[in-house]
Amino acid sequence: MSAPGTAFGPLTLCPRKVELWVGPIGRQQRVARCWESRSVTRWALRSKDATASIQPLLTSSSPPTGSCVGGDDTHMMLALAESLLACDGVVQAQHLGYTFAAAYREQPWRGYGAGPPRVFAPASRGVSYVDAAGTLFDGAGSLGNGAAMRCAPAAVVGFPDPGLSMPIAADQAVVTHAHPEGRDGAVMLAAVVHLGLATPTTEPLDITRIKPGELQLQSPAMRAVWGELLDAATSTSKLTELAQQLGTSPAASHSVPTAIAVALAVDGDVISTIRAAIVLGGDTDTIAAMAGSVAGAHHGIAELPADLMARLEAGDRIAQLADRLAELPGRR
Repeated sequence: MSAPGTAFGPLTLCPRKVELWVGPIGRQQRVARCWESRSVTRWALRSKDATASIQPLLTSSSPPTGSCVGGDDTHMMLALAESLLACDGVVQAQHLGYTFAAAYREQPWRGYGAGPPRVFAPASRGVSYVDAAGTLFDGAGSLGNGAAMRCAPAAVVGFPDPGLSMPIAADQAVVTHAHPEGRDGAVMLAAVVHLGLATPTTEPLDITRIKPGELQLQSPAMRAVWGELLDAATSTSKLTELAQQLGTSPAASHSVPTAIAVALAVDGDVISTIRAAIVLGGDTDTIAAMAGSVAGAHHGIAELPADLMARLEAGDRIAQLADRLAELPGRR
C-alpha cells in the first residue's frame, strides 16, 4: 500500500526515514541536522530508472510540488525519540513497544512491512514485546535493517559517549529485531553516525577510531563484515568494490555495511552520497538513508537543500524532538 504523497514520474515521494546527523557545531544543531538530512534521503526508489528519476528531487532549483510524506521507518524513529524522552533517555522495552504499536494503529498506511504487526499482535495479548519479536521467522527473529534505520535518537542521547550510544541502539533494536544480526546492524550504524558527529567536517571519517571494545557485535556475520570495512577503509576503490560485493538486500549484514562503505568512499556532501547509494540498486531507499545519515552527521545541515528540507511533512516535529533529546538531563 502506498502512502499518500506527491506523484512524480514513476515515484511517490515517501522519505521513510528521518535520522540524519550533522557535523560538529552546536550540540542541538548537530542533532537536528542529522535527522533532517536523513529524511531527505528516504523516498521510495523502486523503479528501474531510479537514478534518473530521483535527480530532480535532489536539486533545490525545481523540486516537485507537495509535501514529502514520511513512511514507516520515519514513523518508528519518531516513536523511538518520544519513548526515550518519556523514559529519561533509557530504553524501556515495554514502553517502547507500546509506543511503536500505538503509532502503527494510528497510521497503519505508512507502509509497514509484515514484521512489526506480527510483533504487536501477540504483545496486545500480554506477551512482552521482546518475547514477541523472538517468535518471528520460526524463533530466529528478524535480521533485517529496520532497527538500524530508526536508531538515530540513540546516537543523539548517547553523544558524546559512544559507550552510551551503542547500548541504547542495541536495547531499542531487540524490541522488534531479536536476531543478533538485526541488533548488530543498529549498533554498527549508530557507531558510525556517532563517529560522524565527533569528526570535524574538515577531517575524513576514520572508522579505525571506533574502539573494538565499544563495538560489541554479537553475530559472526556482522563481525566479519566490520572486519572487511576496516580492511577497505583506506582505499576508495576497495570501499566501492566492497559495497558492490556485500549486496543491497534488506538484510542488516548486507545493507548496513554497504551503506557505510558508500558513505566512506564518497566522503563528500550528503547529496553526492545519496546518489552513489542509489546507483547500487536493491533496497535503495534504505541504503541511501543510512549512507546519508553518516554523511549528514559529518558534513552538517549546510549541505542539505533548503527547499527539500522545507517540504518535510514532519520537519518541525523532528527539530523539536531532536532539541529535547539533546537537552535530556544527565545525557552528557
